[in-house]
Amino acid sequence: MSLKHYIQGFFEFYNYNKEDSEFLINTYEKITNNSEAFALLNQAMELYNKSIDCDYEKIIAIADEIAATLYLHEFTVEFLIFVCLSERAEKVYAEKGISSEIFQGNMFDLKYKLDECKLVYNIVGSFVAYWFVGFFNLTRFTFGRLQFELINFDKNYANGGRVLTPGSKVINIHIPRSLKPLDEKSCDDAFFMAKEFFKDEFELDVPFYCRSWLLYPENKNILYEKSNTYRFMSRFEIINEYTDKSFNNLWRIFDTMERCPDKLPEKTFIQKAYKTHLKNGGKMGIGEGLFFVSKDK
Repeated sequence: MSLKHYIQGFFEFYNYNKEDSEFLINTYEKITNNSEAFALLNQAMELYNKSIDCDYEKIIAIADEIAATLYLHEFTVEFLIFVCLSERAEKVYAEKGISSEIFQGNMFDLKYKLDECKLVYNIVGSFVAYWFVGFFNLTRFTFGRLQFELINFDKNYANGGRVLTPGSKVINIHIPRSLKPLDEKSCDDAFFMAKEFFKDEFELDVPFYCRSWLLYPENKNILYEKSNTYRFMSRFEIINEYTDKSFNNLWRIFDTMERCPDKLPEKTFIQKAYKTHLKNGGKMGIGEGLFFVSKDK
């Protein structure tokens, strides 16, 4: 199968809309029809073919060089290169004995980021291509509704007989923008699968860690207690909070890089509530939280 046919099948399998898939395939053809750009693409793919622990910054830099050569947007080419790499990645997952369901869950995140890029910048591509690295070097995995990776904790923690120190292993949680509900059962199922996947790394209870704007304690002043987000926050013991004075995470809620509260959209309940909150002097920030699950349950 040619790489072009693989890419076409990729977009079909992961439910890309027709306009986006045609645009990206046309972009791929522009690259392959230009000898300089095509040589650069092959150079990037060869880096990944040699090792999944390759220099991903170099791969992204090559994408930007292709974009400059053909007067394309770097967000588009950076995204497309990772789609090209996914053909090899699928084989690597199989070689490592990692299920096709996990691979597919990871690859769906590329579409989530593309949809996000279209909303925020009106560009078909991704403005966070570096995020994909965890899926391609097999350090971040999707289990149902959530994503997880094993990281080293960077601080001291002690509570209820549980102790973590800098370097302790914890399971880091990410919440992909999949538009699926963040309901209690989906989260419980995801935590169970992640615990089973990583449990050999732990002797006792399994620690889950999350650092997100969703965990900022002031959010509870905005959300309904019975909302999925409120319930998700309530799982965690908040161990740190940071005020985001520059509103760097507003785009995650409002799909725009606009930071003036008066100019923010009000299309959803959370947007309306957060806009009112900010206009009334409320703050936005990031919370860090932990919770523990028994290894044997």
